[in-house]
Amino acid sequence: MRHFISKIGQIRTVALLSALTIAIALASTLAFTVLVIKLNVELNLNTVLLISVLVTLTIAPMMSWFIVGLFLKVDRLEAEMRLLATYDSLTGLLTRREFLERANYFHKVALREGLPYALIIADLDNFKEINDHFGHLTGDQTLEFFGEAILANLRESDLACRFGGDEFLFFLPNTSRDQAQQFGDRLHSVITETIDCSDLEIDLSISLGIACYPGIPAENVKDLISAADNAMYQAKRSGGNKTQHYSLASIQ
Repeated sequence: MRHFISKIGQIRTVALLSALTIAIALASTLAFTVLVIKLNVELNLNTVLLISVLVTLTIAPMMSWFIVGLFLKVDRLEAEMRLLATYDSLTGLLTRREFLERANYFHKVALREGLPYALIIADLDNFKEINDHFGHLTGDQTLEFFGEAILANLRESDLACRFGGDEFLFFLPNTSRDQAQQFGDRLHSVITETIDCSDLEIDLSISLGIACYPGIPAENVKDLISAADNAMYQAKRSGGNKTQHYSLASIQ
């Protein structure tokens, strides 16, 4: 709705609403007049004018209230849609699309300023067992708890998203390889300290893949994501519950 108002301008919007309200009020007055004539009710001119004014004064505020309420409702719906497009409803983290847009921007900044950054992919080990044995509701609760724990451990400049299913993606600007490793260590601790699966008799852990720029040359964020993804699957193949840095030696 704001886009509509911006497009035609505030003055035109007010004029359009005023014209619409007046037209409806006049139509109501005309309908009332026709009804009086059909019923052969004798009214003097002053009475007719008074009734016309009263009808207009009644209809105009009602229409204005309705139209403003409609605008506010559309505005709320737009805000809700923006929120859903920005944040994952389950974990509270960024959506995949929003993450990639922001990460690509920070990547361009890193290229221009010569700044390092780290990209980390995290995949929950044994998460399928939780869904298979205890249901998707328990699985969703586990993801929700993990999302809350992630938000509590992020710096203000860090980006995190639910990349899909039980995979999470992190963009850590101005971060060295050692600092990325420290962040990965904290994620391992988060799993053991924050998410208690002892009642489920399942050892929930996490496998991490880390790719760092400029150590790994990349024209765009997707190149780093691919590198981190390869490293993460290397950690999975090694038994899970590990952090693997991407390097040609470790992947080949």
